[in-house]
Amino acid sequence: MELKRRTTGQYYGVEKKETRNEGILLSEYEYVADGTDWHYHENPYFMVLLRGHVKDINNKRTYLCEPGTVLFQNWDEPHRNTKHSPTAKGFHLELDSHWVQSLDLSFELIKGNNILQDPRVNSLFTQLYLETHFDDCITQESVKTLVVELISELGQNRGNQIMEPPTWVGRINEMVQELATEKLTLALVSTELGIHPVYLCREFSRHFKISFGDYIRRTKLSKALSLLANEDYTIAEVAYLCGFADQSHFTRSFKRYFLITPNHYKRLLSK
Repeated sequence: MELKRRTTGQYYGVEKKETRNEGILLSEYEYVADGTDWHYHENPYFMVLLRGHVKDINNKRTYLCEPGTVLFQNWDEPHRNTKHSPTAKGFHLELDSHWVQSLDLSFELIKGNNILQDPRVNSLFTQLYLETHFDDCITQESVKTLVVELISELGQNRGNQIMEPPTWVGRINEMVQELATEKLTLALVSTELGIHPVYLCREFSRHFKISFGDYIRRTKLSKALSLLANEDYTIAEVAYLCGFADQSHFTRSFKRYFLITPNHYKRLLSK
C-alpha cells in the first residue's frame, strides 16, 4: 500500500479559507471527491465536520463522522476518507509539533486517531471556527489562547482517565443525549443513575471540571451545532430537539456562548 504524504496545510478537497498564526493553521475545506487515497499527515491535526457525512478509515477501525464530530489525527497515522452525502465541509486545526513543545504542551496523552466527545471541547472548536470569520485585530491572540486551552483540556481529560472513574461518569453523556428534549434536573438525573442527588452534586465538578448546570447547557448546545448543519430543521425545531424552553431561550443561550445567533451560524455553514 503506497501512502501519500500530506504536508502542512495540504488536505483533499477545495480550500475555502485558511488562516496561519505562528505554529497554528486553521482551514476550511469543501470535500468534493467521493473518496481519498491512503495518506498520512506530517503534523497532528483536528477535523470538525461542519456539514455532511464522511467516514475516516484507518488500519484499526472506521469512524462515521456527522456534523459536529471532532476527530483527532496524529502525525504519521495512515488513513483514508470516503464521503457519504452530496456535500461535505470540514474545519481543520493543524499544529506544528515544535510550537506545541515550545509552550511545554504535549500530544503524548492523545494517542492515534480518536473521536473526541466532550461538550467543552466542542465549544472551544466552535469558538475557533467563529474566530476565523470574525478576523479582527483580536483574532490572532484569541486563537492562540483557545488552542492552548484546548490542548490543556485534552491533556487533563486523558490524565483523569488514568484513574478509573465511577461507572455513572460514563453514563452521564449518554443519558443527556437520550433525554435531550426533557427538562433535565439534578433530581431526574440522580434518579436515572440511582445515586443520591447530594453525592452527584458534590462529585460532578470533581470528575467533569464543570458545574452540573453548565455541563447540561453545553451538551445541548453541542447537539444544536450538529442539527443547525441540517437545512431541513428550522431554528425553532432545533431548540425543541435540544430541550430548550423556546426559540428565544435557545437563541439567548447560543449567543451567550458563541457571540453570534443560531441564524448567523447557520448562514456561515451554508456558504
